[in-house]
This record gives sequence, C-alpha cells and structure tokens, in this order.
Amino acid sequence: MKKGGIEEISNPRITKGRLMPKGGSPWQVLLMNVKGIFICGGVLIHRFWVLTAAHCVFEGGRFKVKLGEHNRTVNENTEDTIPISTVYIHPNFSYAKMDSDIALLQLAEAAIFSNYIIPVCLPTKKMAEIKLLVPGKEVLVSGWGAMDESDHNIRPSTLLFINIKLTSHKTCKKSLGNKLTSNMICAGTPSSGRDACKGDSGGPMVTLLNGTWFLLGLVSWGEGCGRYQTFGVYTKVANYIDWIYSLTNN
Repeated sequence: MKKGGIEEISNPRITKGRLMPKGGSPWQVLLMNVKGIFICGGVLIHRFWVLTAAHCVFEGGRFKVKLGEHNRTVNENTEDTIPISTVYIHPNFSYAKMDSDIALLQLAEAAIFSNYIIPVCLPTKKMAEIKLLVPGKEVLVSGWGAMDESDHNIRPSTLLFINIKLTSHKTCKKSLGNKLTSNMICAGTPSSGRDACKGDSGGPMVTLLNGTWFLLGLVSWGEGCGRYQTFGVYTKVANYIDWIYSLTNN
C-alpha cells in the first residue's frame, strides 16, 4: 500500500483472469454513475436489490446498474439498465478501515429474469460458517476491472473471472495484521498472481455447493493486485444476512 492513503487498497481488479462464458455469471452487475460511466461491480440478490461495496457509492450521487452485461463495448440484446432509487450503506461502514464495506441498492423497477439475469443465492450465516467458509474452499470472483496494477486504464471489454481458494483468517492476519477484521474474508494464492483489481470492487465472490451458487463475499480491497505474498480481501456477506433481510423484506 502506498503511504498516506487508502486509494490503492480500495480499488481491486481481476488480474490473470479468464474470459467468463456469456451467461456464466448471471448475477453479475455493472454499476454506473448517472452519466453511464462504469464505477464498480455488484451482484443481483433479488429482483429489486443489488449488493455492492460501500466504498463504491460512499461519495453519493445518482447511480444505475446494467444487468445481463457481458461485453461492455457492444449491445448484445441481453442487457437491462435500471436506475437505483435508494442506496443503503451499512451504518458501521468505515472508509478509513474498509470495515463493513457493503451497501444495498434498491432498483427503481423490477429486474426481468432471463438466462442472463438471475439472482445469486444467499446462504444462512450458520450454513456459510459450517459448509462454505472453509480454508482451501475454491471460490470464483468476476469483474471488468483493470488487468494490470501498473495501468489501471487497461480494462477488459468482456467479463473476466478467476478461481482462487479461501485463506484462513489466521494466515491472512499474519500478512495484513490489524487491517483485517472479522468482517473480512481473505482469498488467493500469493504466488499465483490471480487477484481482483481496480474496478472489480463490489463484485461477487461465489462458491458452488450441491449444484447451487452461493454468495460468500464482495470484492473490497487488497494491497495492489496479485502481488507476491499478499491476499485479496472481501466483505464477509454472511455477517450481514440479518441486515440485508431487514431491508429487503420491507
């Protein structure tokens, strides 16, 4: 991390990613400002609700999302752009510490589901802790973020993904120290170079269990992208299940 700021750690990206097949991540969301400029990733969890990282929307403004997106540079007739009516940033979010880096976005109109627009499943907290949040568990992270830490302007037109493995909290704590809280998940093999990068923030970390994809984390921060002996850090969604349902059930 560069001295004097959080800018570098708060903008993760996919490095050494592979092309996601069209429809392979139908819950993937592209978050834009009102002018249509790409800001972050997100994940569809309900026909009226999207999750993203709080730091993506912290500065306020008006936003919209694009669902069913694959190649950002062409119209593939599978996309649906919907304005955001309300932004709910978690009350415990700390920009300085990147803790509780989660926000709920309420869509102004219902998403129309298709082969390319499907919400991901949320696990219960107990299920996540017992069956999913296991060190060594393989997870998938996707996004359109920059492909190279040295040039944040090199962003793919097509959705990329990486397969990485969860790291134990203890192992990650040795690397990141007090910057790591109980609301964060670490993943990645430090020597592999596979990581999230600038523009991937808010995007999904998912894992497969018995044929169903479950949301485990949201891309949050990392020290650079794919650096040797560092891990990617993700918001631990399981810690916010009650908060999510308290809003979406209303």
